[in-house]
Amino acid sequence: MNDASTMPQPEAFEEGSSGIAPTAFVLRDPKDIPPRQWLYGKHLVRGFVSLTVSPGGLGKSSLLIAEALAMATAWQLFGDTGLKPLRVWYWNGEDPKEEIERRVAAACLHYNITNDDLAGQFMADSGRDVPICVAKTERSGVAIAEPVVAALIDAIKRHQIDVIIIDPFVTSHLVDENDTTAMNAVVAQWRAVADKGNCAVELVHHVNKAGAIDPKGQGIYASRGAGAVIDGVRSARSLSLFPPAELENMGLDPWEGPYIQVVDGKANLAQKSTVQWRTMIGVKLNNGKAHLDVGDEIGVCIETQPPTQGEPVADGLLHEICEMLAGRSEPAKQNIQNHDWVGYAIAEHLKWDVGRGVKKADLTSEQNGVRHKIKGILSQLTKRGFVKPGEAYDARSGRTVTVVEVVQQPASTTPETGVDG
Repeated sequence: MNDASTMPQPEAFEEGSSGIAPTAFVLRDPKDIPPRQWLYGKHLVRGFVSLTVSPGGLGKSSLLIAEALAMATAWQLFGDTGLKPLRVWYWNGEDPKEEIERRVAAACLHYNITNDDLAGQFMADSGRDVPICVAKTERSGVAIAEPVVAALIDAIKRHQIDVIIIDPFVTSHLVDENDTTAMNAVVAQWRAVADKGNCAVELVHHVNKAGAIDPKGQGIYASRGAGAVIDGVRSARSLSLFPPAELENMGLDPWEGPYIQVVDGKANLAQKSTVQWRTMIGVKLNNGKAHLDVGDEIGVCIETQPPTQGEPVADGLLHEICEMLAGRSEPAKQNIQNHDWVGYAIAEHLKWDVGRGVKKADLTSEQNGVRHKIKGILSQLTKRGFVKPGEAYDARSGRTVTVVEVVQQPASTTPETGVDG
């Protein structure tokens, strides 16, 4: 082992003519090192760039807006939030200001958020009014828009922005996404914004063609363009739709949901979290101007539970349900959106509150729990071959619909050993 007296000391290093010199590392008490400033779950952290990868049309903008409102209010809309309200700047490079207003208004209506609750913490702009382009490709190569980057950092500092969301990332630059060198340069500018602006940067990125077909299988690596984007961020997550075919295999309605999976794909600064589940609901703005104009219904992202087959159900209870379904004058409908959904018949028979006639957004957690329980029962009935999908004419809609047909009945046993109500 070298004697400490013979080792070079920090003052022994001399700065060269280039102005570059190494800095001696001084080990200090870990308790004196500032902790990472996590701003939203383990995804957004001050001073770093994070990434969300998603196919188009899945609801990523609705998710980001809901998360922005959660951060601005410090309300636990999804369970991930900070200890105090944050100043959040949502920038959408594609949609006009009025479309952003519609989405924000719908989310605020659903979550009962008012201007007083926002208290000036939430800011939103359209790229059509406030363009942000940090780099472009010229004949000589990538040209960084240094005045734009400097102005952006200045705005973030002056308005004390904690989180800026760039939706989508592609609208913030004009370089070839497949050019690794160019994308390195662009991501480096956003790292500079996070560092010098002392904020968290969230980039929202599209998937490639293969990822659009199977985003679940590829995760964050379904992202479009060069891998420099994934490499250049410290946290990345992917959004994907739970395949309708898998829902059918589970005996669930493929039109139920949608079930959106939020999966951590890269977590350099923290352990990967469990899969989170989201879905979309429609919220009416009641902004129609005439008696025939009902106005807009806007998608809002909410938390949900993963699709499940439920707990095992005793044959006695399955027999009881099959007997009830077989004795109906008309077969019950398979689609939960139908007024005569099979789940309503089961709930009525078992005297369970399933929230019949209640809007999806207004269902209680208990009613949602009962719905999941009933779906588990239907899943087991289907998988064990006691019921199967069939077709029947529906006089109410005037078309052929999918119904639930009883094929055979399980042996009758005491139903008390089944699912409790």
